Parts: sequence; C-alpha cells; structure tokens
Amino acid sequence: MADIKAGDKVRLKSGGPTMAVAAIGGSRGVCQWFEHGHLNDGRFELRELESVTESDSSTRSHDGSPGFEETSR
Repeated sequence: MADIKAGDKVRLKSGGPTMAVAAIGGSRGVCQWFEHGHLNDGRFELRELESVTESDSSTRSHDGSPGFEETSR
C-alpha cells in the first residue's frame, strides 16, 4: 500500500474520479471530489486507493464496488 496522507490526490483502484484526501483516520481516508459541479465526499479503506500523479488521467469511472460510501453536500 502506498503511503497516502492528507492532501494527496488519489483514485479508487477500481476506477473513478481523482479525489483529494481530506483526512486519514486509522485504515480509512476521507476523500473529496467534484462531480457535475457538486462537492462530494466519501470514506474509503486506504487499501482501496492509489496515488494519482499529474500525468494520470481522471477519465476512469467508478464501478460501484463494495466499500464505496458516498455522501453529497
């Protein structure tokens, strides 16, 4: 597992939008992302996340795999 910390850009290993890690608590991270003009957040197991570099594309879409816990604001 990559050493993910608050402020990092990440994506679910199964795909999805690029997200910003807002906080880490134990083995979970709170991530935020914009989709259709709305700020979303969700909690994910760190093992489900991968770091995103500037050259990575954010075109992969989320496949609804278990562990995806989304809330909208």
